Amino acid sequence: MNATETEYNVFCRSCDSVWTPTPQSRLWWKAKKRAEEGFLDALCVSGEECGCEKKVVKPDAPIRVFGYDFECHNFNIPFTSFTAAVSKFQQLKRDGYEVFITGVSDSVCHHLEFGF
Repeated sequence: MNATETEYNVFCRSCDSVWTPTPQSRLWWKAKKRAEEGFLDALCVSGEECGCEKKVVKPDAPIRVFGYDFECHNFNIPFTSFTAAVSKFQQLKRDGYEVFITGVSDSVCHHLEFGF
């Protein structure tokens, strides 16, 4: 690190960690700009920016199938097609995953969960 480069702190709202970003990185520049604006506290970032949370793929997708496997690995799959979402839901349910679906009516959700 160059002796003239200032260190800035970044705070993650999701995992409550505080760290110093690598000089010249995107977060370093954001923290530098914030300090130049007169703020003395650390730059607050989301879990996605920190890296402690996975980015949500296609956040505007109308239907999502999400859940976790037996090793507690999370998944969150976006769908634009009702048929594709239901097929994936049923496949994951058959394979033993704990699976949920959003973007469908309560009656459809109940039918998928309990089969009636």
